[in-house]
Amino acid sequence: MKLLYIWIEDFRNIAHQGIVVDDEYFITVKNADLVNFDYYTDEGKKIIFQGPTPNFDLKVFKREIECVKNTMYHRPNSNSPISSISALIGKNAVGKTSILECMYMQEHEYLIKDDRHYFMAFLNESERYIEIRSRGIHISALNICEKEHRFHDSFIVYAIPVDGFTGQFTDEQQEDTQFVYLSPLKAPKPYVGYNVLDLSTVVGDLDAFNLRNSFCGAFDFFCKFPDLGGRGNYLVCHLTIDDRRHEFQYFQKNKYGPEDYKKYFIYKFAKTVFSNLREYLYHQKPEYMMDGRRRRDPNEEKLFIEDRQCTEILSAFNTIYPSPDSVDLITSELNSIPRDAIEQSLVFFENCTFPFMGKTVYDNYLANLRTLFNQLFNLEREKFTAFYKIELPFEDTYMPLVTAMQSVLHGDSLGRNWASGVNIEIEWLSSGEYHVSMLFSAIYQYIKSLQSSCNCHTIWAIDEPEMHMHPELGRTFVDKLNKAMLQFHNAGLMKSCQFIFATHSPFIVQNLKHYNSNFTLVKKERNQIYTEAFTDIPHLTLPGRTEYSFNLIMYRIFGIPTTELHDELYGELQVISHNYTESAFDAWLNSKGIPSIKQWIYKKGGQQKTQNVTLQTYIRNFIHHPENRLNSQFLDVDLQKSIDQMIAVL
Repeated sequence: MKLLYIWIEDFRNIAHQGIVVDDEYFITVKNADLVNFDYYTDEGKKIIFQGPTPNFDLKVFKREIECVKNTMYHRPNSNSPISSISALIGKNAVGKTSILECMYMQEHEYLIKDDRHYFMAFLNESERYIEIRSRGIHISALNICEKEHRFHDSFIVYAIPVDGFTGQFTDEQQEDTQFVYLSPLKAPKPYVGYNVLDLSTVVGDLDAFNLRNSFCGAFDFFCKFPDLGGRGNYLVCHLTIDDRRHEFQYFQKNKYGPEDYKKYFIYKFAKTVFSNLREYLYHQKPEYMMDGRRRRDPNEEKLFIEDRQCTEILSAFNTIYPSPDSVDLITSELNSIPRDAIEQSLVFFENCTFPFMGKTVYDNYLANLRTLFNQLFNLEREKFTAFYKIELPFEDTYMPLVTAMQSVLHGDSLGRNWASGVNIEIEWLSSGEYHVSMLFSAIYQYIKSLQSSCNCHTIWAIDEPEMHMHPELGRTFVDKLNKAMLQFHNAGLMKSCQFIFATHSPFIVQNLKHYNSNFTLVKKERNQIYTEAFTDIPHLTLPGRTEYSFNLIMYRIFGIPTTELHDELYGELQVISHNYTESAFDAWLNSKGIPSIKQWIYKKGGQQKTQNVTLQTYIRNFIHHPENRLNSQFLDVDLQKSIDQMIAVL
């Protein structure tokens, strides 16, 4: 099902506000500012009361809506699986995130402190009817019928037939719809899933999805879709070296080759992970009681003996390792990979005393560590490209090794530092490209996990997708997103999708010109959140142009007047008026009701002279003639006034 419209009747500081997601059908709430509600029991019986308002019964609003087909609707490019993109736009802290939270929050997250009454309208495209899922709102409309009513939580499903209706409303949902919300959450947490209005909903933290805890899925993603960032790149595993003075994580020396790199990597890796385990087991920070005495461990003597044994076993890895600043006056030649010493160490740690909670996790970690060592033994030496460095191309052949790495680092991610010093990264991605790749990888891993993915329509709500992006990358983000969705669609992973962005990025807004998109301007006044359908999109373009003006976006949406916009408007009006000299253009502006209220001071023949000009020409001259220091700097209010006057004439 495709999402068409969201109506928020009452949630936090949002009251009777509507958001158009897709305009194939115009959905209008009649008498939107008129509030009408009743109270009901849990069994659905209306309460007639006098006196104080009931405190423990269901408050249900009444709304009448109208649905009309948009005869001017253009379906998106048939090559794109993205049916529509909706953008919540506006300044910081105006409530865009609250709108998204109303859609995805679980009941227990809001009922105590936030009442919530809202509905979402979907188009069932296969059976041709509009389905409305409403919580706390009774809805009336032409030809509407009630499909399902759950009195306990005031959740009602309505249906309205539209053109091409098949003649019946099925009880089972034929079109599987998933809702996924991704955001940099305040408190990082793993992805969680639950149902909201009987829609399968997943909430994920963009910042929690990073390469260290998800590189196995990212590797799979780049293997399947190399054009989305994997082609020519490598997944790199490198070890932290002891010499902190060196600025690079890994290095090369002429006298060594891949076979040496492999031996030294495995030696160093073994020393790193085994030393971490020894530190964890035998060198815990001592605990002290209130009287100052150290808390004794009942296994203390046994642990002391084992620590000495551990020191002897790990001495096999205490070789002299090459360092970046070494001139090789002292070198250590390694004859072979220390398979026997590694196995002896693993057996020791498997049978040692474990005085902590989580023995099962510890045992699993050791099993994963043994698997990883075996993978490293068998890895071709050419993949060891420098000291303490492995480069893996994005090929399915290396998936078992990457899976083993992920399993080992997952144990480290639990806060035990068992794999501290082992680092994973993608070689050549910038921070912005990395952010986008991780976002696409997160989307890929989610849709891959769905059982009926090929028949699924997914609604992605992404809060601030531009976070960490360079502006230029933000300019191409939506195109890259479309490319990714097309590849996912062609791979049979999804049927179609929609995106809802809450964004501050003028570059993303500018790029949406080429897609089936709707904008909702979100504003806050007196701590109340208001929404405004930004349907008059041509006012983001200049006459005769098809592209959105970046400067108009900055001003119209984000309220930022710029000198660049002033120049753009000034030049555009000169073209329209066919007046290219200052005096002629000012005379034209005067004819449009803009007076000459400023005096421009200039020098001519060594003497100062003044000329009466419009505010527009004064600002234009001040910008273009920085060598003239005879005139006062214009104020921000002057810049805004001049821009507003030119837009009015335009």
